[in-house]
Amino acid sequence: MPATSFYAQAEFDEQLRVNPLQDVDVLDEDAEEAGDEPIDQDAAETDDADQAAKLQKNASRRTTDLVRLYLQEIGRVRLLGRDEEVSEAQKVQRYIKLLELRSTVASQEEGLIGRFVHLIEVRDRLAAQLGHKPSLERWALTAGVSDVPELKRIMAEGKRHWAELAEMTVETIERIQSEGVEAKDHMIKANLRLVVSVAKKYQNRGLELLDLIQEGTLGLERAVEKFDPTRGYRFST
Repeated sequence: MPATSFYAQAEFDEQLRVNPLQDVDVLDEDAEEAGDEPIDQDAAETDDADQAAKLQKNASRRTTDLVRLYLQEIGRVRLLGRDEEVSEAQKVQRYIKLLELRSTVASQEEGLIGRFVHLIEVRDRLAAQLGHKPSLERWALTAGVSDVPELKRIMAEGKRHWAELAEMTVETIERIQSEGVEAKDHMIKANLRLVVSVAKKYQNRGLELLDLIQEGTLGLERAVEKFDPTRGYRFST
């Protein structure tokens, strides 16, 4: 599973559980009922400290629960054998070569393929900012395209031009893309145990285990893209 959605949902749930406005309303009601009765400052500070300690304890417990669920999930994915590893890595590299071809051509011309790549880059930036896929309308507006039909036209023609450059059919491009994405996800999921194992060694150095796992997962994604199966090494090494 993608790490971003995992952590974003956990943070959002935490925000809903701890609602500071609710505490303010309760304090205001108590103050009205008490009238001019003096407030025990020491008692208030003690209550605040107790509340903070309770929130910290609850957050720690939730973090532990999240880690436990995460470990259970990745534990269900079996490790890849040598032949499987090579096969999946080859699919990833095949797709990366197509992406490199597209980027090279886009950097040399400002025509259709250039606009095609520009639209993809805009979409990626929007998705990163929003935390989810942008709507076609917002995508078109941000990219400076007149409307959604024009956006779809550029994307369709751009893919056809990409296929022509690669001397392939659009169907072949789409198949290689699908296989490459699935293979990358498979390699990542099958090696997340390694990320957790390394993260545990550093968890007492000022970072939470979940943060370490997230950083490690990003590194794992980059490693999958760079892995060359022709060198004869196992991915884990």
